[in-house]
Amino acid sequence: MSKYIPGNQKHLTLENRIYIENELNKGATFKDIAKFLCKDPTTISKEVKAHRLSDWYHKGTLYNAQNFCVHRYHCRKTYASRLNAAGLPLDQIRACLGHSNTATTLGYIYNPLTPEESLSIMEKAFAS
Repeated sequence: MSKYIPGNQKHLTLENRIYIENELNKGATFKDIAKFLCKDPTTISKEVKAHRLSDWYHKGTLYNAQNFCVHRYHCRKTYASRLNAAGLPLDQIRACLGHSNTATTLGYIYNPLTPEESLSIMEKAFAS
């Protein structure tokens, strides 16, 4: 049991989450936020970690990280798939993604087209 918790241990409310966001933007610590909300600092830490959109904290400094978005791998797959659908050769897609092996690049490619678009392309290919 934490020394910061006098009573209620229910989930965080929307108002609590907004307060956490505002205080973090001001530079407050998890400990200070936890005191105000009567929660344990680890509760605040876990809440922030679970709902972050960035993971720059383990990349060194904010200024030398390459891509902060936690969804960056999904974006890379979408990027690779769209390049493939546009007809870019696999070797060029591999180079754009920085892969040394085309087998790795193949793991990033899926069909971003709708079934109707795929069918239309196949019909055009067989019509000629």
